[in-house]
Amino acid sequence: MIIRTPRLQLHPASIHDLDDWFALDSSPGVLRYLTAAKPSREQVEADLRKRLAIARLHHGYGWFSFRLDGQFVGRGSIRPSLGDDIFNPEIGIRLRPEVHGQGLGLEAMTALVEYGFTTLGISSVVAITMASNAASRRMLERIGLQEGSTSPLAPGPLPGWERGQVHYRMGLDAWLDRQDDVRQELHDLQAAALKRRDSAELDHLRTVGMKLAALESDGSWVSSSMVRHLASDVLPQKG
Repeated sequence: MIIRTPRLQLHPASIHDLDDWFALDSSPGVLRYLTAAKPSREQVEADLRKRLAIARLHHGYGWFSFRLDGQFVGRGSIRPSLGDDIFNPEIGIRLRPEVHGQGLGLEAMTALVEYGFTTLGISSVVAITMASNAASRRMLERIGLQEGSTSPLAPGPLPGWERGQVHYRMGLDAWLDRQDDVRQELHDLQAAALKRRDSAELDHLRTVGMKLAALESDGSWVSSSMVRHLASDVLPQKG
């Protein structure tokens, strides 16, 4: 299933993504928070095949390759956490350094969280990041995950290892408190337009519905942010 956001398409990972994954995992900007050693292509392939095997065991969960205008810009996952816990999965992303600062990570992570709660029926999401990774921590907090415990990292060459890693979590109730129902907003607008007999707005809302149907016809999952983007000229924008 492809997950669609206003700018990104999150495609389920496949072995055909190997070249892109290897280039990403070899980038110094990515290695900074992962490991000091550049992985070999064989190591990345073995890791990718292992992740694909895990995804086959848990329908709907897994790893995704992110594409912007057809170009690979990163990857992410919503995967069972320790102990094969599918109700409290772990989420994470990696982006190509050259696309940092554009809000793509926030867009992708927000969609993965929404997909987990609305489609997979999860109870909570968890994420782990290095305490020294300020950008990652800010993004998780903007989405609504709350900082929890800190665990140590093994001593090594990674800058900031001595500060450990921080565990974040957000439960279903906390997520629901942050949501608006954009599809219900469209329904209410349509009902109001029908009452006013506003044929122009009805035609426009019908066009929005047709665009949504076209996106979903290939089995894609369309995020709320994508719905709002399609209907941006009739729906009020979130601040």
